[in-house]
Amino acid sequence: MPPTVARFGPLPKADLEAIVAAADTVAVRGRGGAGFPFAVKLETAARGGRRTVLVVNAAEGEPASWKDSSLAQVAPHKVLDGPAVVAAALRVREVHVVTPVERPEVGASLRAAVAERRSAGERLRWTFHEAQPRFVAGQARAVLELMAGRENLPVTAWQPEAVSGHRGRPTLLSNAETWAHVGALVRLGPDAYAAYGRDAHNPGTTLLTLGGDGDAVVREVAAGTPWTEVLTADQLSRPVLTGGYHGTWAPSGALATLTVNRTQMATQGLALGAGVVITSAPTACPVERTQRIVDYLAGRVGAPVRAVPQRLAGAGDGAARGRRRHRAARPGPSAAGCRRASRRLRPPGRHGASGPVAAHRGAAGGRRPPRWVVRLPCADPSAVLGRCGMTAQTSTPVQRRGEEPTATLRVDWPLCEARGLCAELLPERVGLDEWGYPVVTGRVPERLLGLAREAVAACPRQALRLIQT
Repeated sequence: MPPTVARFGPLPKADLEAIVAAADTVAVRGRGGAGFPFAVKLETAARGGRRTVLVVNAAEGEPASWKDSSLAQVAPHKVLDGPAVVAAALRVREVHVVTPVERPEVGASLRAAVAERRSAGERLRWTFHEAQPRFVAGQARAVLELMAGRENLPVTAWQPEAVSGHRGRPTLLSNAETWAHVGALVRLGPDAYAAYGRDAHNPGTTLLTLGGDGDAVVREVAAGTPWTEVLTADQLSRPVLTGGYHGTWAPSGALATLTVNRTQMATQGLALGAGVVITSAPTACPVERTQRIVDYLAGRVGAPVRAVPQRLAGAGDGAARGRRRHRAARPGPSAAGCRRASRRLRPPGRHGASGPVAAHRGAAGGRRPPRWVVRLPCADPSAVLGRCGMTAQTSTPVQRRGEEPTATLRVDWPLCEARGLCAELLPERVGLDEWGYPVVTGRVPERLLGLAREAVAACPRQALRLIQT
């Protein structure tokens, strides 16, 4: 008998409407980084007109994240309960499980749990796949490519997975922690589930990987928990990288007034992402840490990332090496994934470059100041802004006197997936709403046409258009 059955009893049955309603009531969101509402994905896949494909994504391509791996080893049945109950509601007979090949203990734990469930009479078929040890292997489209027997790399797609995924069928693909929350929600019910949170608008809990690169510790915390209860005062006094390799640098002390709340953190320009929180040692240099991350991304992704590397020359020698490596690389389908990862290795625009950046680079001298994408924490933004020649991002576009607009940006909404890359490349004209979708403000003047074209070309969904006027 599986341990969860012995402790909590058999998994309750629930119809599709009940699961959707419960997930919507407590606002269950994806824990893989994007934070998309699970109820919307489930409802979209269910009305696709064909049998839905269910996928448990435990690949965890983020190298600093260990939460899915830990959960799969400590409580594998909790991970499997979610897809099992949804499969019953959708009358699906098979669930696909993707595990990382470099962490064989994850697959072994889940396979052992499946064997226990089969011995207890479960008839659901579980099909396992092993993702390759690369940064983008866990990306949704890369997972679907793996399942189809092709190379485990992301490809361009014109529709979301919930509409057209594995072999063109609607596919409900979520990471291990998300599925565990779905199973817990069905077992507990919305009211009991919400009682675990500390924020009425953000109930439940979340898993955090604290440390990340070396001594990683995975901890479950209630949503809304103050960061002062998660990290020590000493850790909070130094820059903290939230969201891992997809994340942003929080300036020294910035998290001390915030809670573990994605929406609240987003208002400060910070990303929780997949729940990776990397603190800085007293003698560590955030610039050097960022160099190592950029070098890692440059070495792992076999495609040029024009939207990021050409602006990294000022971040240090490692970033420059990453730029050269990308320029020499052959084009490939994983470029968008690396762009999305690299572009967010910074805090909100107003923090500018870190004080250590100036020390790391030396005086500005005769070097042309770059347009930064990697930006680090700064105690005194005005000093660094003046020194590095950077401009702070603002929500209101600034138009110079006598400047004539020459083009307009248009968003193709059916294609847009709220990746946010356009806002990073053209913050002067594109912002993001509370859901992460672009908000175009003002027309594009001639001085921004180059950046606007780059934003259009970099959009992984080709959802942005530049219309000349």
